[in-house]
Amino acid sequence: MRRSLKREVISRTYNTMLRVMLDADFHDAQCGFKAMTSAAAWRLLPLIEDNEWFFDTEMLLLAQALGMRVYEFPVRWVEDAGTTVNIPDTVAKDLKGMWRMRRTLKVLRRGRIDQESRPHAAQPAQSANSAQSAQSVAVPAAI
Repeated sequence: MRRSLKREVISRTYNTMLRVMLDADFHDAQCGFKAMTSAAAWRLLPLIEDNEWFFDTEMLLLAQALGMRVYEFPVRWVEDAGTTVNIPDTVAKDLKGMWRMRRTLKVLRRGRIDQESRPHAAQPAQSANSAQSAQSVAVPAAI
């Protein structure tokens, strides 16, 4: 069974938006399996904010931004005609996630540039109020 036209359009639009808005290098953020080493998991999982459908997209975007290698392998995808995914709700949450990641990646990239240009500079102290934003843009020293 091939993808329905509706699914094909949604998928292609979503992945095009990721490439245009967020400079994604990967081809399909949501279809297929995701696997990672334990080292990658320790580094990425604390940074991921979404725990729904945008989770895997966020993981791939953060991995790319942190300079991790992302391998893509083709999979045979079979559409589930009985799916109960609420498309309008998922689209709204994905768009919100994309806008959040746009800001996060901008700060992360700026942090990497600052860190690369001043490799021995001390990191500024974080206030208690900025703990969540600091977590989402933390950059390990060994990138």
